[in-house]
Amino acid sequence: MVAAKRAREAACAGALGILVLFLVSCRNPSAATPAGKPLIDLMRSRAVDGFGETRRIQFGAADRSYLLEGWSGNEHDHTLDIPFVWATALEASISFRVLQVEDQQFLVKACAFPTVAPQVVTVLVNGRVVSTFTATPVFLEYRFVVPAEALRRGENRLTFRHSLLSPHPNSREVRRFAAAYSSILIGPQCLPLRGWGLPARPRVHRDDGGRSKPAVLVVTGPAVVHRRLRVAPGSMLRYHLSLPSREPNGAVSTLRIRDGDSSHEMAETRLSRAPFGHRSRDVEVDLSPWSGRTIDLELEVGPMPCRSSVATVIIERAGIFAAGAHPA
Repeated sequence: MVAAKRAREAACAGALGILVLFLVSCRNPSAATPAGKPLIDLMRSRAVDGFGETRRIQFGAADRSYLLEGWSGNEHDHTLDIPFVWATALEASISFRVLQVEDQQFLVKACAFPTVAPQVVTVLVNGRVVSTFTATPVFLEYRFVVPAEALRRGENRLTFRHSLLSPHPNSREVRRFAAAYSSILIGPQCLPLRGWGLPARPRVHRDDGGRSKPAVLVVTGPAVVHRRLRVAPGSMLRYHLSLPSREPNGAVSTLRIRDGDSSHEMAETRLSRAPFGHRSRDVEVDLSPWSGRTIDLELEVGPMPCRSSVATVIIERAGIFAAGAHPA
């Protein structure tokens, strides 16, 4: 019986050895071979650019890039500690960005210039009337909804059309006044939009990580990461997405390739902290159909619809690789 037992043990050991050799021989070669360098390393400084949706506009601040026409200089109400800018034309316009075209709600803090007649403000988005309100001569908040069909992806124009333009009682003041604007909050109509506190600002920023960690791109969306490039023959785009530990909600990313006037959605990746969800994913896209052509890569990151107003995703190991090469 002892001899039979030893024979069985020897047979099992031999079978196990054959199985191990079989598994080793079937390993993915890329897992055992060090990776080659990417043709284009998208993680290098200034390799990509990007921007986020406009979620908050603060009038009277240093950044006046969103002001188009009809506005005066920055001012401050020191009694109320409120920065503002006077609209000094019957029509005053600003620009704002939209990536996810959906019904959006706006909360505008404004104060009409004191007049006997009421100041009626008509709101237009891209030339379409979306709301009307009567502004009072004290700072109040006015809420309205802009339907998705009035918006377009990218730059949009918001115009306040005033019913009155009044001179100042001081004859030395040459300006004429309609209303003072302090702030605008913007967000999806399907979620609460609070009139207090600061909403998270969608943006794309680079974290160099220091000496011990590789550089990553941190994208708080709705935001888009962009790179224009000429595609080498047989190129592959590869990148790794993950949710940061502090991100409580899921996120979705969409990769688009723009080739002239045509646009192609190549990959949609959903990340979630649900029990059966994926907190990180590797993505690979074959670029060989565009070999020799100049294209625009757009990786859009955003929250799950109507789950949260923003979501943050970390992009790692992003690059353009030759066919057959794999990142580390």
